Amino acid sequence: MDKGTPITFSLRKYITIPMRSGESAPLRFTSVKVEFGVGTFYPGTPVPGAAEEHTNEDVGPPIPTGTRRGNLQPSSPQTRVVPGTLADARSEGSLGQLIRAANAGDDPVVFVRSTQTVATTGGAFPDASGASSNNVVLYSNNAALRFSTDGGVSFAGNLSPPGNLNVDGGSDGDHVIIYIPKIDRFVWFMQFWATNKTSGPNRYRVAVASPQQVIDSNGKAWMYFDLTSGLFGFGTDWMDYPDLAVGDKFLHFSANVIGANAGRLVGRIPLSDLKNGGVINIGFTGTPLSMAWGSHLAQNITSTAYLAGHNGNSGLRIFSFPENSPGYSVHDINIDTWPNDPDKYVSIAPHGLPDNKNWLACYTKDPKKSCLPGTAIIGAARKPRLQCIGDKPVDGDELWLAWTASASKEKEGDGFRQPHVQLVKIDTSNYSKLSQEQIWNDKLAFAYPALAVNTRKEVGVAIAIGGGGSDSNFGVSIYGDPNIYLPPVLADASITRYGDYFAIRRHWPNEGIFSAFGLYYTRNDKSELTCCKKSSDPKTTCGGETSKVGNCSTNMSFIQFGRKSAVNNEQIPEKCSKEEICKCNNEHDKCITDCEKKRDACMENKPGNPLPKECAQMFNECRRECGDTLKLCRAKCE
Repeated sequence: MDKGTPITFSLRKYITIPMRSGESAPLRFTSVKVEFGVGTFYPGTPVPGAAEEHTNEDVGPPIPTGTRRGNLQPSSPQTRVVPGTLADARSEGSLGQLIRAANAGDDPVVFVRSTQTVATTGGAFPDASGASSNNVVLYSNNAALRFSTDGGVSFAGNLSPPGNLNVDGGSDGDHVIIYIPKIDRFVWFMQFWATNKTSGPNRYRVAVASPQQVIDSNGKAWMYFDLTSGLFGFGTDWMDYPDLAVGDKFLHFSANVIGANAGRLVGRIPLSDLKNGGVINIGFTGTPLSMAWGSHLAQNITSTAYLAGHNGNSGLRIFSFPENSPGYSVHDINIDTWPNDPDKYVSIAPHGLPDNKNWLACYTKDPKKSCLPGTAIIGAARKPRLQCIGDKPVDGDELWLAWTASASKEKEGDGFRQPHVQLVKIDTSNYSKLSQEQIWNDKLAFAYPALAVNTRKEVGVAIAIGGGGSDSNFGVSIYGDPNIYLPPVLADASITRYGDYFAIRRHWPNEGIFSAFGLYYTRNDKSELTCCKKSSDPKTTCGGETSKVGNCSTNMSFIQFGRKSAVNNEQIPEKCSKEEICKCNNEHDKCITDCEKKRDACMENKPGNPLPKECAQMFNECRRECGDTLKLCRAKCE
């Protein structure tokens, strides 16, 4: 055939047209019956027969480059990282022993408990999840569950899921745990692997027990039911990377769907069904959602559930699921452009693998080596917000969304020298952006954010930190505090895939403090400088695509923390009225508007793309002055 010869052909493929902003769609409904079963207790680790999680093949489509907005510069001060320097909380004689309170004022962040090596395994990336109620703490990884009845001082396990484990591809997938105070139940959400490991249907086993049942049965007795691919009409497609959130009336769940129905499944189960048993009624999205691949549900919701995804790197798509509605809606929001260069997700760990010391190597553009979460929005939470109509206060909500972003390209002015976390706050009354901020540092990388909101309206953060001469570590903080706090025991090794998610929850009954669940890696033989071990064993390799790294242990970390006043159950009285707060907020909003006008005027006089540094510096300084003015105005309220 000659070059340039025209060829006529046709291509037939069924596609799903994404919903448009403002549109709604109905849920579908089905039901299952519960069963009762007993898990098996294994005193050793790991659980016999449990395989390590496979490298995810369900990374999802790349995020398109969106319309350029903003200046790609930090809008928040640098975040510092502070290691714990005092005694490990397990040896403390009283709650609230201060770990470190640098520049935290009179009400510092304190650790109630800091228990490392909850479980130590030879495998890697056992995604961390958990929840706590009084002295009962549940902690899961990909293979099993461990539990504590002494507030997290010590943990027993491992426990395998109840019921038949010889179904689908085995019970070695992701686990998620949450506690529901309204019905006094833990929910343990367990993934079974795809039938053929990378294809074929699978299921989630949902186990339910009260804290007292966990104590009485030594963690073994559970009511449970299965959510299968077939139940949702997905045929041979399989599900991965789940998440849970609790609302006023429902337990909401989500998961990726891999195959012909690719997208994000979202469903809900009445809390009354979980408490009473019998028949479990389920509502779910019949067509998995695009633009939300890998995203996690917003935590601490009330009457509406939220899930968000990227609409390019300068837009968000938010899915809202009102609990009093049989459907859901979508809302598109413009945000400032954030850096998303696959070659700039690099943070070098001193004890990383010899062939690749980048502990963020999962963010590669190579689909064969990339893995979740990537840039998925895995940090999400609802925060109560005082809204002001003029000077009139009205109760409302903010939706906080966080994800990992890359370092900046050189042509973007080197605004972010390291991978970092972007955080956007949304007003859910009109789905408008309130602010866009960052957790960042010039020398350290931040990734894998998880968020939760306590009853004091503080946002707790669980996050990964690494680079700058340090291995990848797990830390916590309360947003707005200048520091991320590390536990006393730190990592001395790193691999190319840290893990796919952390968890942070409100503790019960003191919902002013947080329980956070993470992990870190240590070398068994300290004479070896990395996780690799010299061995003739063919199973021991050091490639970035395998967890068989030989010389490393995965250590699970449990941190319970909060402000000192919250730990001591001190009530903080309101020192000024909501009307006075609204006046301060209105003055601040007017100040920000004036800053934006000055920025626009500067850009007219000094055009350029990206935003000229002189204009960016002026705008950021103006915003900081607005913030200082707001602090002075509200000082009497604090």
